[in-house]
Amino acid sequence: MPVTPAVCASALVMLSYAEMTGQGTSTVRAVTMFLIMTGADILRRSYDLPTALVISALTCIFTNPYELMTSGFWMSYMAVGGVAIFYPAVKQKIRIENRWLRTGLTAACSGICVTVFTMPLIALSYYEVPVYSVLLNLAVIPLMTVLMAAGLLALALGCISTYAGSIAAVPCHLVMSLYGFLCECIDELPFHSYICGAPAVWQVAVFYGILILVIAYGKKLKLYERILAMPIALAVLFYRLPSGFFVTMLDVGQGDGICVSSDETVCMIDGGSSSKKDLYKYTIMPFLKYNGYSRVDCWFISHPDSDHTSGLIEMLGTEDMGGISIGQIILPDAYGAEGDFEELISLAVSHNIEVTYFSAGDQVSDENGLRVLCLHPDEGCRTDDVNTYSEILEVSCGSFAGIFTGDATVESEQNVFGILKNEEIRGNLRFPEGGYPVLKVGHHGSHTSSSEEWLSWVSPSAALISVGENNSYGHPHEDVIERLERHGADIFRTDKSGAVTVEEHKGRIEISCFCD
Repeated sequence: MPVTPAVCASALVMLSYAEMTGQGTSTVRAVTMFLIMTGADILRRSYDLPTALVISALTCIFTNPYELMTSGFWMSYMAVGGVAIFYPAVKQKIRIENRWLRTGLTAACSGICVTVFTMPLIALSYYEVPVYSVLLNLAVIPLMTVLMAAGLLALALGCISTYAGSIAAVPCHLVMSLYGFLCECIDELPFHSYICGAPAVWQVAVFYGILILVIAYGKKLKLYERILAMPIALAVLFYRLPSGFFVTMLDVGQGDGICVSSDETVCMIDGGSSSKKDLYKYTIMPFLKYNGYSRVDCWFISHPDSDHTSGLIEMLGTEDMGGISIGQIILPDAYGAEGDFEELISLAVSHNIEVTYFSAGDQVSDENGLRVLCLHPDEGCRTDDVNTYSEILEVSCGSFAGIFTGDATVESEQNVFGILKNEEIRGNLRFPEGGYPVLKVGHHGSHTSSSEEWLSWVSPSAALISVGENNSYGHPHEDVIERLERHGADIFRTDKSGAVTVEEHKGRIEISCFCD
């Protein structure tokens, strides 16, 4: 066909394809660039890929400005930018005579350039990056031609005979099966993904600043300088600044989930909810990965109620636990606890995770000064109420000290007073002058906890309440709120403020809320 009718026919097919597939960002980008390329053929103009890329991006933005808020938009355009802009700068002055070697190196080099160019976006979106993606793409991309050709043939023959179309689609099935097999093999390799956390704005800016220098001065740079720029940029992007000590009470709805972290150790206290499903997948795991944590050293579970354990059980119920490991799970040393935690213990054993039991006086600590001291229960505590044997923990680091209570009851609080008659345990208490800066209020602010005597002893400056919005229990109860206010505590509630973070910074305690 002559050029003009050929372009019109091709454009019609491509526009129909875009409409049929829902006009996704990548499809709109590809179709727009295709139309510009074929339009250049009609007008007898040369096709400039960067120009087409920019025009396509502007078309998407003007059509739907909210595209700017989606990771798919940025990944799609930055991937093509890696091929169209960054790759030509890197490969300058490279001449290879052997055709097959040239083809292989071109594929490998372009794949590396795309991966590097989009790395900040992947890190900002998923907080982890695939380590072997370049190798996987070397197998995946060449087979796309086979997949496309076989698919079109199957489509054409299927219009005549379903049987003939099915036979023609066999290569499609084989290629797709191979893709699945290769992905499974990659998942089995060690270090198949690296949990890097969300990079800071300055890291992303410096990263792209280095790549822009390569693009701008590629002709003047030697080959080794252009290649060396990529690992330097990646080192800047993935450098983890010391985060210091902080405590975050996650917004888990009606439940409890608290992360305690120093530069060396990561601990979780509970992790469950009765109002949120898939708590680990959508709340706990993203939080841990956002902060760059690939391991929880100690996971304390105060008692076996599902609103304190569901997220951990969900995590242990997955094959790879989302790529995050656990050093040990610490349960309260109470009579009958082993039976109460039967499911959790069984899942932990299946992952070869150590399960230990804490009673008053037991503690864990690290070289940075983080210490978690158990104040309750006493060894072999006997009670018919699982809330009563809840772990009560004193967490301290630097100038910070706080009490974390699970669903402890008034009886639990009285037990602590009895336990503290033991001089050795009492001598281990941090107990700052003037009271503890932070109290995680027991049982979501229920009147079954936080007695007058208990609040007088703790004397908290800030009271953290993990509670679900409009929960059916009426938590937190008014009498508890009134008592906390009488004791001068600032109250922070997850149903009002979202996640609450407490940081120790140069001897000062700073509290921030997600909604701030």
